[in-house]
Amino acid sequence: MGRVRETVGALQELRFDTKRSVPGVDDASSAAEAPVVALRVVTGTAELFGAELYAGFEYKLRPGRSYGIFTWFGCEVELDDSFCTGVYVSEETPMAEAANVHRNLEDERNKGSRGPRVAVVGPPASGKTSLCNILAGYAVRSGRKPTMVSLDLAKNDLMVPGAIAASVLQGPIDLYGEQGELAMSARQPLAYFVGADKVSSNPTRFREQVDALADALEARLSAQPVEQQSGMVIDTYAWSSGSPTTQKCLVHALEKLGVDVVLVMGHDRLLSEMRKGLPKMRVVKLTRSGGVSESDQLSVKRQANERMRSYFYGPLHHLSPVRKTLKLGEDVTIFLLKQNVIADSSIMPIGMDNDLDANQTPQMTTVDKTLEFCVLAVVHASSPEEAFRAPVAGFVHVLEVDVASNSFSADFACPVDLPSTYLLHGSIKWFEQD
Repeated sequence: MGRVRETVGALQELRFDTKRSVPGVDDASSAAEAPVVALRVVTGTAELFGAELYAGFEYKLRPGRSYGIFTWFGCEVELDDSFCTGVYVSEETPMAEAANVHRNLEDERNKGSRGPRVAVVGPPASGKTSLCNILAGYAVRSGRKPTMVSLDLAKNDLMVPGAIAASVLQGPIDLYGEQGELAMSARQPLAYFVGADKVSSNPTRFREQVDALADALEARLSAQPVEQQSGMVIDTYAWSSGSPTTQKCLVHALEKLGVDVVLVMGHDRLLSEMRKGLPKMRVVKLTRSGGVSESDQLSVKRQANERMRSYFYGPLHHLSPVRKTLKLGEDVTIFLLKQNVIADSSIMPIGMDNDLDANQTPQMTTVDKTLEFCVLAVVHASSPEEAFRAPVAGFVHVLEVDVASNSFSADFACPVDLPSTYLLHGSIKWFEQD
């Protein structure tokens, strides 16, 4: 066991998974989040998610993830096989197809002041997020500042679970892994809290928050010509053939965000439905990558746990959150977000009206033990009326509740006062031992 070298031929991809724990580390929960140096390009040129990897530099990769190192002309890569598993070289790679899509998007960017807005859709484990990262990486390398949008409530790469978010990517790409992993330099995300990790839990609120996000993006981009011309790359949640409500929510989101091109990851039925539901958009089918790992509930949960830990403890897990005690009614006001709200009356039983209103956010008057381990969103609002559609300022993680004093203790990511006294409470909980 130790460092081994792999030779990768031209137009091939070296694929491997990083283990969830680091050998020699006893604390499994810490090990699962501790990045280690695991990769070095010895000779030749290579890239990861559109980011160029330079020979001689060592890169930090996160545990519990799948990676694909692609090379156009051939390279030699050094890996630590005590940390990596399932290492193999594949001749089947989506990179040539992704590069062709990028060239077409660049042509569109050069035609006018409003760049193309491309959304990637597909079933679970079809490579949606990977393709989004590749397209965004190529755009940044071309001198663009694309806006990355994530609509996946369960596996949001820009924000914690339960939120949708958007961020302008600014070059250069963090090639040295100073943030603990290969990552793009992004502005603070613009985020909105849905309060659930599934669209089906509250489709009405999801649509409302998409509308708010889209309106805010339009206002920002209209004043930023470079970002406007760079366009958008939109990562979506997994498509399911058995959920008409979530399908309608997806169509609504793409229309509201002004999408021009929809890329369907290897699914004929979804391709047909997208073309029917979005007749004004270009809908193109791409090949599903053979290197995508299957997603199950456990892997999704682990990814969500990683996003939470990165938010509160930093990407290197080297920071510590600040714990404060807040009194309900004096220090903060908490609004409860309803769940299981049906968005479309057309799917209700005949004769039954949709009388549930997701805009109703009842105010919490007393704390109870159900609040423990909840993740609450702090929103930029100056009044209760603004709280429902306000963007997220940050999150707090409730740890202990004192019913007698109507107060609770919570972790804060930053040692500063809350920018607002209004908090939103959905169904998102985080147990650090997961």
